[in-house]
Amino acid sequence: MKKINCLSLLIIFSLVFSVNISAQLFESKKGVAYALGLNMGFASFHASVALGETEKPGGRIGRMGGSFNLSNGALKDALKHASSINESGIVLDLEKLKYYSTFTLSWEFDSDPSIFKSTILPFYNDVVSIRESFTAVLARSSENLTNAYTLGVNIAIAEGQATVGEAARQVVYICLTNAKTYAQSLNLNLTTLNECILLAGGTTPMADIYAKIVSLRSSYQSSF
Repeated sequence: MKKINCLSLLIIFSLVFSVNISAQLFESKKGVAYALGLNMGFASFHASVALGETEKPGGRIGRMGGSFNLSNGALKDALKHASSINESGIVLDLEKLKYYSTFTLSWEFDSDPSIFKSTILPFYNDVVSIRESFTAVLARSSENLTNAYTLGVNIAIAEGQATVGEAARQVVYICLTNAKTYAQSLNLNLTTLNECILLAGGTTPMADIYAKIVSLRSSYQSSF
């Protein structure tokens, strides 16, 4: 009986130790999760810009192609952060990110934007799918990592949309309001975020709000 009890205690101790180690690893990855969220948010924004363009690509690279390149660049950075997250034992599916890290577009069809869009649409859908799948996987592993990741996504989309101008004011306001929920959960300073929300809900020029969001993004990055 004593041997069984000792064995049971050893198993329990091992499980508790393992859980504590995992929790510490997850906690150390909050900044990485935030950076991953930023990259996925920027990738989503730029992919949506490429998809929404009506101008011909023109030359080798026009506005459509430029936006695609920015989105794809963000995905390449996201791959580095996602790989780092996986070092903690979480299993994010990296296959699509690896695929796009070597993906290039042909510019031979720049006289026909519809052909370009037929390539951009599945790309945009993939970006959104990757972004949402990361949220789902993180949610099964760590609340703090999920909050940090989703905070990054919302801050990045708000920053990107702020460059669009007045037409995107409501989207910026919604993203910033969403971000506040996650920032609160992470016990981050809300002063600048609250100011951004207040300005986005008013009539302050979007260029001024954009500058404050850029500052907010950087300050949160240094908070982890």
